Amino acid sequence: MDIEQLNQQIQSSVAASTKKICSKVWKLKESKLINSTVKMMDQRRGLEKGTEEHRTLNKRVEKAIRRDLRAHKTRMIQETIEKECQYENSQIKTLKWKGCQR
Repeated sequence: MDIEQLNQQIQSSVAASTKKICSKVWKLKESKLINSTVKMMDQRRGLEKGTEEHRTLNKRVEKAIRRDLRAHKTRMIQETIEKECQYENSQIKTLKWKGCQR
């Protein structure tokens, strides 16, 4: 075996073992924005900046993003509280919520 064949064999074995050991499993994240907000953002990208139409659409998009993020955070908080209320020995000691009967 010459040096090139050895180098090629080492590279291929290192690449195969790296792929086997270090492969990541990508999870699809839940979108925080609803479809109508994403569509408005696409429309905004198509408009020329500085026009009146772009400014009004930009204001609508910013408000929609704030609304969607607030709704997502509220939903996540409610889900967390509901999960914690299911367990008697909860880790959240300071949780004082009317819906949680302890």
